[in-house]
Amino acid sequence: MKLVIKSCNLIVDLEENIIDIFVIENPRVMTSVILDTINNSKLDSKIILIENDGEDIPSSKYEFITSPFTISLNSKKLLGSALKDIEASICENYYDKFQEINTDILNLLDQAILDLPYDVSFDCIKEIKDIIKACDISFEEKQLSLLEKITDYIKLESKILKLKCIIFVNIHDFLDDDEIQLLYKEAFYQKVQIIMIESHEINKKTCERVHVIDQSQCIIEY
Repeated sequence: MKLVIKSCNLIVDLEENIIDIFVIENPRVMTSVILDTINNSKLDSKIILIENDGEDIPSSKYEFITSPFTISLNSKKLLGSALKDIEASICENYYDKFQEINTDILNLLDQAILDLPYDVSFDCIKEIKDIIKACDISFEEKQLSLLEKITDYIKLESKILKLKCIIFVNIHDFLDDDEIQLLYKEAFYQKVQIIMIESHEINKKTCERVHVIDQSQCIIEY
């Protein structure tokens, strides 16, 4: 996988278990890179990810996170995919049980309606997803620390959405060095490529490569 920012003449080969940190010192350049990437614009200042076969990776296949506080384990994308997995599991492994439950519900409604002084009608549950939605399934996240939420998010993104890459903006402003190391550990275990966009230099760790785009858009790497 490669990362490309054409306007900065930057092409970087991304490697497994290596975190690439891109420090963009010029605020205007930083802003244009972030906005153009979020908006998936056609401008050269946006971040482009390219597979080894030369094909661009669509924005739906990676995550761009400008603030860790916007992360939700119950986002429509994650929760929707999880519910589809549950539905598929029921169809493949427990369909007879679903039909049995559906019959029980119909019998219960029949009995309850007989007690009423008026007539009502109802229909059977036609789809498994109707029962799943009624159960209000969600991921627990209320008691999680910021680090726990981020690492759980990486895990779910990998297992549910099969995403290969997550790009964080200024994450070092919110996590200390020990927490950053734990984040990296989870990403390496889940085989998710982590990319950091920072507005200022950080203390480099052994698993990191730093690419500084200075005020004049010259590139310094170490």
